Amino acid sequence: MQQQVSAFAAAVAADPHLRRGFNAVGLSQGALVLRAYVEQVNDPPVRRLVSVCGPQAGISQCPQPTQWLCALFGRDPYDSAFAFSDYWKNAADKATYLARSRWLADVNNERDAQNTEYRQKMASLHRYVLVHALQDSVLVPRASATHGFWEWGHVGVEVQMRQTDGYRDDAIGLRSLDRSGRLFLHGYDGDHLRFNRSFWRHGVLQHLNDTWVADAEIDDKINAEIHADINTKGNA
Repeated sequence: MQQQVSAFAAAVAADPHLRRGFNAVGLSQGALVLRAYVEQVNDPPVRRLVSVCGPQAGISQCPQPTQWLCALFGRDPYDSAFAFSDYWKNAADKATYLARSRWLADVNNERDAQNTEYRQKMASLHRYVLVHALQDSVLVPRASATHGFWEWGHVGVEVQMRQTDGYRDDAIGLRSLDRSGRLFLHGYDGDHLRFNRSFWRHGVLQHLNDTWVADAEIDDKINAEIHADINTKGNA
């Protein structure tokens, strides 16, 4: 996954049309790549990020229908040759996840030593849109698309984003985005990435219209909020 983030960052940096910033729509795994770009690089910056069926909180089931592939993956889900090992999470064993996760635990700021730049860069987004499929048979649990997951120690019991430790701690800026009205959640009745044209128009493209209106003012307001929050935490 980190190689994909680096490749995307290099492609963006090489495109002069994107130097002032851009909007990004990521589908499935690509949505996780885009979010990692925002946290780790974001230069040039993403203004509006739309994640469609992205495994933002990880997966707890092999996402491929091919039995032989899942058999290989299952031998060591945290360290297989497949990219989705980078965002595998077994909610039955939190300690093992934090110790063995080779990518997701860092990107989601789930370890004790957190990277504060991840939260600050995510909180700089003008808009973060999370789209989930109500009948998703690929992404398990489905709540992962909106930063939810299984409850630790209770696989099968979903915990929605606003009830997670990551949200309460504002580990990657979700709470900041939510409280400032810049976090949007949408669902459609269908399977993984099986949305219709109407939903694409009204559930996704509506968030990308009028993007450049008063961008400077939006950036100034967001930066002021971030610095105020940093000062508050520093004085606590």
